Amino acid sequence: MKFYYFPILKSRDAELRAYEKLSDTDKIKILPILELTRSRITQKNQKGSVEKKMEKVSKIFTNNYFILDLTTEETLDNDEIQGMLLSNNDGYKKWVDFVMKYNKPELNFIPCIHYNPDCIDDVLKQIEALDMKFPTLALRLNALDPDNHKYLKTIEKYLDKCIVILDAENQQKDFDFFSYIKIISDFKIKAIVYAFSCFPPTVPISNEGEVKKCDLGFSRLYREFPNVYYGDYTLTTARRYDMQARGWIPRIDIPSIKNNRIEFWYCRYRTSDTMDTEHAYIECAKKLYNEIRLLINEKEPTWGEKVFLDAKEGYIAGKNPAFWISVRNNIYISKMISNCINSDRKGLEI
Repeated sequence: MKFYYFPILKSRDAELRAYEKLSDTDKIKILPILELTRSRITQKNQKGSVEKKMEKVSKIFTNNYFILDLTTEETLDNDEIQGMLLSNNDGYKKWVDFVMKYNKPELNFIPCIHYNPDCIDDVLKQIEALDMKFPTLALRLNALDPDNHKYLKTIEKYLDKCIVILDAENQQKDFDFFSYIKIISDFKIKAIVYAFSCFPPTVPISNEGEVKKCDLGFSRLYREFPNVYYGDYTLTTARRYDMQARGWIPRIDIPSIKNNRIEFWYCRYRTSDTMDTEHAYIECAKKLYNEIRLLINEKEPTWGEKVFLDAKEGYIAGKNPAFWISVRNNIYISKMISNCINSDRKGLEI
């Protein structure tokens, strides 16, 4: 199995839907880094059971590879996640037991190591337990932490089977990973994945029905290093941004990736007494199609492109912002896979 792209996804409905609707040929070319979040809180599920969310993840990712991690975002976690993330007792036993429970032939995931430099004995005990059951492990680090080399030194003997993820979260589009990769490049690491998001929490204000472009810079190659691979947060911010808190205006985004340059085109319409949500999305789709139709593969559209094409013809499959995040990210992931392959990026074999 060879993987070319490493998107970081949270297990929220919008991001899971974007992945689920990918073609099978796209799914086998990516290794998503999945942040497990609590499930939706309802009257019958008041604690947002992680088990319930993991059941959904298991169905969506059956027979496809992914890296399993836990979210550190307070708005998306609960006591279960905090217990697995923070409790280092007996070698992070709660996390290890959870991972072992889902270690099944049809669920091909790579568990993340939980690392705390103040509890190194428990970290090593955790790694030893996971190492016995999983051929590959992962470790996610803050890319900007000056102590990353020191952290890796303590687990050096396991690094040849470890995917190290350097996560810079939200950064400007011209952020350069070179120095952060260089710091750890002397280790014999199975793979280094670098990832960040420069997707804006808000886009520049546009007039009603105006089509505008947002430039997100380039996905860099870093050919100087033999074992480095590209990741990002797709077209989402690294930390949650609640559109509902400020109100939202119906908007459609269409990504474009060419020669490693990432852009997206957008259009929005404010609802009013004469413009309901459905018609706002229809008008957005029509305006965008007239401007950027060449960016859409109408012969073999992705799920997201098909939803967009249906919208400009008057059929709206979903009216909430989360649905259109799914559309945007589904198109983006498919385009990024093609970009990685066409730019001769090497694939990681597992």
